[in-house]
Amino acid sequence: YAKVINISAPQIIYPRRLTNTGATWVSEIASRTETGMTFEQVTLTPFELATYTDVSNQLLADNVYNLEGELLSDYAESFAKTEGLAFVKGTGTGQPKGIMVASGITEVKTGIAAAFPSTNPADVLIGMYHKIPTTHAQNAVWMMNRNTLSVIRQWKDSTGRYLVLDPITAGGVATLLGRPIVEMVDMDDIGAGLYPILFGDMSGYRIVDRLGLDTLRDPYTIKLVGQTRFHAWKRVGADLTHPDRFVKLKVAV
Repeated sequence: YAKVINISAPQIIYPRRLTNTGATWVSEIASRTETGMTFEQVTLTPFELATYTDVSNQLLADNVYNLEGELLSDYAESFAKTEGLAFVKGTGTGQPKGIMVASGITEVKTGIAAAFPSTNPADVLIGMYHKIPTTHAQNAVWMMNRNTLSVIRQWKDSTGRYLVLDPITAGGVATLLGRPIVEMVDMDDIGAGLYPILFGDMSGYRIVDRLGLDTLRDPYTIKLVGQTRFHAWKRVGADLTHPDRFVKLKVAV
């Protein structure tokens, strides 16, 4: 859902529009008023993610399945998990800036210190939906972890209909208030002072890939002790470019 681009430079400067032009009513020969757009710049820097694994040469020779292939598959999974956490809660120092850490996103509170209201809890989410402009709400998704989704799945309207609708086709997504729900495992649970739900148009969060996951088999460095070293690394960065496209929920009064 996020905007992902590949770059070939050590960083990229992305312009973010702050203000728009404005039109004014005028009479036939009255002076026109000049307006313009203003911008600021967001610098997106890729950071390196890396690890290595030492494997016995005898194990590589004697295993009855593709051990090297299994190792590379595991790299892909572990890198994806680490990236996923950074995209949600990364500090921006030595790693991507997480969307829940970035500044500027509008905040809505549940009105209850440690939970949702016991009466009409869905009203909080309806309020979130209408906090961002229509153009962005039409492209927005709900982001939460599985524990939070479990709570919201149990909410019903006055006629007993569940508010979360399951997909009607195979491979579809569940929806809430007509917009898709994306499970993000690293989002907060529902709890005092936490931020369990984000709603917004993910095109306002930019991910830059400088170098995809790459690996190197090194049979020389530790051959003296009968081992082969496998290196894996990737360079990726991310930051929020358009905070006005998002709203987040805080569990607080």
